[in-house]
Order: sequence, then C-alpha cells, then structure tokens
Amino acid sequence: MKRSARTRIACWFVALAVACAMVPGAGVASAAGDGPLLPVVLVHGFTSGPEVWEAGRDGGLYADLIRHGYRPGVTLFRLDYANDADADPWSLAGRLGQLVDEAARHSPDGRVDIVSFSSGSLVAREYVERLAPAQRTFCVAGVAALAGALLSPLDHLASESVAAHMAQHLLLADIAVPLLLLGFRAPVGALAVPIRLVAAFGRARRLRRALAILARPTVAVPLYAVVLLGWHVGPAFEAALRHPLVHALQHQAFVVASALVWWPLIEPHRRRARGELWKLAYLFAARFFGMALAMAIAAARTPLYADAYGAGDRAFGLDALADQRLGAALMFTTDVVVLAVGMTALFFLAARAGDRPGEATGPRSRRTV
Repeated sequence: MKRSARTRIACWFVALAVACAMVPGAGVASAAGDGPLLPVVLVHGFTSGPEVWEAGRDGGLYADLIRHGYRPGVTLFRLDYANDADADPWSLAGRLGQLVDEAARHSPDGRVDIVSFSSGSLVAREYVERLAPAQRTFCVAGVAALAGALLSPLDHLASESVAAHMAQHLLLADIAVPLLLLGFRAPVGALAVPIRLVAAFGRARRLRRALAILARPTVAVPLYAVVLLGWHVGPAFEAALRHPLVHALQHQAFVVASALVWWPLIEPHRRRARGELWKLAYLFAARFFGMALAMAIAAARTPLYADAYGAGDRAFGLDALADQRLGAALMFTTDVVVLAVGMTALFFLAARAGDRPGEATGPRSRRTV
C-alpha cells in the first residue's frame, strides 16, 4: 500500500472514531435536566442475582436510581435469571428482549438504556446483535465503499483524472459515511466503540457540547458548504494532489463535515430515525451545494486544475474538458440519487409515524449528560 493511502486511511479512521464516539455519548440517560426519564433495564451477571444492584453504600445503584426519580416497573426494570442453572447468553437474550419491549412502552421515544454487570454484558451484546441484522449490511457496505475509495485502483487514478478524484470523494463522504452511521446506529455503536474511548468522550463535556453545536442543522449545512466549496478552489484542490498529508486532511475534512450534516437526518444515537418533515428541506439544502458546484464545474469552458492535471489527454483517453465534465456529472448524479432515496425514506418514516398514534414526529427533549 502506498504511503499516501496509508496516511489517508489513518486520518479517515480518526474522523470515523469521532463520529462513532458521538453515538453512545448522545444516548446516556441522566436524572438531571428537563423531560421524561428513559427507562433503564439492569442485567446482572451469571454468578449473581438482581440483588447485586442493591449492594453497596445507601442501597447501591438501584436505590440511587429510585432517589433520582426512577420508578420500578415503569422506568426501572431488572432481568432476573439467578435461578436458571442452564442460563446462557443466547437463551437469555430473548428474555431480555421481552423486558426491553415492556420498558419501551414507557419510553417517550422508544429508547431504553441497558446497564449490564459482569457476564450480563454477554447477554446484552447478544441481544443487540440480534436486534439489528440490517446494520451489519450497512457496516459491510460502508467499509466496502471505504476500501473502494482508498485501496482500489481508483486511488491511483485520482492523481490522473478529475473524474476519478471526484468519484473517490463521493465514495468517502456521500456513500461510506451515511452507510457507516446507519451501521453504527444505537445500540450497536455503544458496543462497537472501545469502552475507554466512550469513557474519555463522556468526560470531555466541552468536546461533546462543541460537537452537539456543530451537528445542529443550522450549523452543519453551512459548515458542509464551506468545506465542500473551499476544497474545490484551485489552490486547495491542487495542493491536495501534490502533498499526501494535505490530501489526507482534505479527506478528513470531507468525512467530518459529511458526518455532521448526516447526523440530524440519520440520528444514529436513536434506534430509529424520526419521520420529521422538516428534514426534507434540510436534505435538499445539504445536497444543493453539491449540485450547484457540479453545474459550475460542468459549465466551465476551460480546464480547471490544469496546473496539477495538465491540459492534455487524461485517463481513459478523455480530453481535459470531457474528464472535468464527467466528474461534474458524477457529482450531480450522486446528489440527485441521494436526494431521491433520502426523501423516499423520510416520507416512509413520516407515514409510519403517522400510523402509530403514540409516536410523535415533532422534536423531543432528550436527557443526556
């Protein structure tokens, strides 16, 4: 593997780690703040029982949760399998699922927090793995898009063709990022991210507040537009071609900006995205800048980035203008397809929410730390 490819992959995973760290951090329940409590399900280990949650000072975690407003049977549940000598994670995962379903009926938005102890974590992990088989498909597809962008011949062609370079950016930012956010949707993300990273991110409150601000729709779209348009200015684009570290920084900027702009749409900290119709306008606004940039590139009558690519024939025997217009066509087509698929999914979510009287489509207050 070329050094430039290794550099970009390393920077890409740094950006991905930041995005993944936001998943578990955004859904940690707290007794402080406004809004209803999220139900909590406690899962003890194989050699203990539900009473383990009452061990310790002042009645343990169980009593502490009750003091903070949790009510047994409403917002506080305990899985009890202490008397099952043949208990194993696979059989207990089904029982945990039934208890989670019961707890979800008391949840304001369907979210439930699972707190496991010792080998009870195996039960929780087995339940989560059964919960979202489609998420594995999204993860595999996202990793495949990442590999196609950085490990395939496309990586070499990107230095010879504007169209190949555009295709690489599209695979990274417009395809791999949303697929991986779908794949790491809660609760899978909480188990996929190393616990030390989750703990460190949980303590970094200023960082979390900063990321929460950047992921707001009114901030994410302008930031995405600045990153997208800024990196396509001639000097910045050509500097990325000449210097591997700048190229890696370019890819990282695209990935982070894309993760932030997709966050309000996909809502990976929730088990399912909400079907809110304001997201239609948001999605169009986010894709508009890419389509406008593609039309501007296609309309150019002289070769762009000629200092880096030259003005002669390029890959696939295309001349400079044809190569440039092919790249613009790829950008525009991708944005149109993403817009169509996204709008269809949002209409489906809105219709499904409308069929469930208890499921609101408006914004909800969230209890987070």
